Amino acid sequence: MIRTKYFLLLLLLTSCTSQQQLVDLNNVLDQSQGDVSILQNIQPRLVLGTIKDLTWSEEQLLKKRNDPYAQNLLYVMQEIRAILYPWDGYARPYSLTGDNPLISFFNQIRSGTIPTNLGPEYSLIYLNFAPLAVLYTDSPNVLLDADDLLISADLAWGDSFVIPFLRGVIQYKLSNTREGLRDINIALNLNPLSQGTYYKALILIELKEFESAKVELENLEEKYPNQQSINLLRGRLEYFLGNYQKAIDIYNKVIQLPLEDQYRKAESFGFINQMSEGITYMDSILSRNMPLEFWILYNDYQKRINIQPEERLSYLSLAMDAFPLEKKFLNESLDILFDLKDRERIKGLLQIKGSILTDVELASRRFQLAILNDDWKSAVLYAKDYPDIVPDDFPYEWELLAAQQNWSGIVRLSRNKSVSLSHLQSYWTALFETNNLSRLEVDLKSRTPNSNWPSELHSDYLYYSFLFVNTESEKLNLLNNSLSYNPINIKTLSALAEIYYLKDDKFHAKFYMKQLVLLDRKDNKWKRLLETW
Repeated sequence: MIRTKYFLLLLLLTSCTSQQQLVDLNNVLDQSQGDVSILQNIQPRLVLGTIKDLTWSEEQLLKKRNDPYAQNLLYVMQEIRAILYPWDGYARPYSLTGDNPLISFFNQIRSGTIPTNLGPEYSLIYLNFAPLAVLYTDSPNVLLDADDLLISADLAWGDSFVIPFLRGVIQYKLSNTREGLRDINIALNLNPLSQGTYYKALILIELKEFESAKVELENLEEKYPNQQSINLLRGRLEYFLGNYQKAIDIYNKVIQLPLEDQYRKAESFGFINQMSEGITYMDSILSRNMPLEFWILYNDYQKRINIQPEERLSYLSLAMDAFPLEKKFLNESLDILFDLKDRERIKGLLQIKGSILTDVELASRRFQLAILNDDWKSAVLYAKDYPDIVPDDFPYEWELLAAQQNWSGIVRLSRNKSVSLSHLQSYWTALFETNNLSRLEVDLKSRTPNSNWPSELHSDYLYYSFLFVNTESEKLNLLNNSLSYNPINIKTLSALAEIYYLKDDKFHAKFYMKQLVLLDRKDNKWKRLLETW
């Protein structure tokens, strides 16, 4: 009975705005002896007014501070003041000792959870103050539960600013931004609560009503200079206004930036072309737990200031560890390694990470590696299975045609493209295989071998030249010279074997045939001829 009396007194005290009201209410309580029906006839309004009202009520309760129930009321009163007026420099609420359930109740509120019900004797406390948890959380479940509680609490709070204020916070955090602004405005019309002004500025920034937000923030900054939460909103506002240096300077004053504002600060460095400073800042915050966009921004800053390839690869390795399924970091690592022509690391990276690529993407990278290794046979196989991996402006079209032995394609390509030194061997072969002998002869006569020619090219030049001489001695001379540049030139060896075979010179014929059998195991022609002798 006594406990009920004191908690009803708490509700009434928070509605009192004059000492006479308090006297009247105490008289009613003394007469009621805990009879709630008498109190209902008074129809009290639980109105948490200004800090002055709360402090005045607190002073009345302090006169009974030796009463344990009065201590509970003081504790609740001061907790409410600390929650609704957090920037006004008040000390921690009145201390309670032992396992008093009110301690756990408000600790749960401050941790952003709806407290468990305290029991029948605390039901009014629970109903009216549990929704304050919405100020400490973004959890949709908590917000919706608090919204349900406010429906019942409405009867006790009456026309207090607290109900629309909390509803506005809930609506904002549930992304119902316009509805949140409407409720916050209602609350501010009832009480110019600083927290209400803060949330109004927050919502206006989100709605991109920056000038209106600026007015609200200036009012807060005048009353609470250098307050962390207000500085945070100011930094955010300057960011959206495009004042990036100013945003950075203000963000620097905030001890603990939320994740989204850490990103805005990092991004601001890039907007004012301070990538090195941006990298230094991101070095201090980047971790495996950071969202992907942080790693991408850091990666972009590194590229823009041309960090050394090995340093980039080291960072990209960390990024791949943090986001093992993100292709971007794998592909950028591969691009760097291809620029470095680091065949072994490319091969290893494709073996370890290639599974995250599609079949076409993996084939494209292996096609690149085959080209880097001059492995045109493998390149042809990848191009055959995945034609789309060969770009329209592919710089190695000639090599690909040669690997495919597409001789007519090479002849066709040579009509619109000058033939480089590295392409001469395949060009002569293409002319020979397509029976363009006159063009071949003209081209051979137009060229003068020199010491810069590779030995294989010089050998082929002499071989094809032998086709256009008449005497046997000239032919043998050219072919023997061809072998001096490339002793395993199969074309030259075949020509010599055939000449000696037709001359029935078994000694020389067998000599060249045996070499051909060893060099070209796929061609059984020479092996069969040897067996007939």
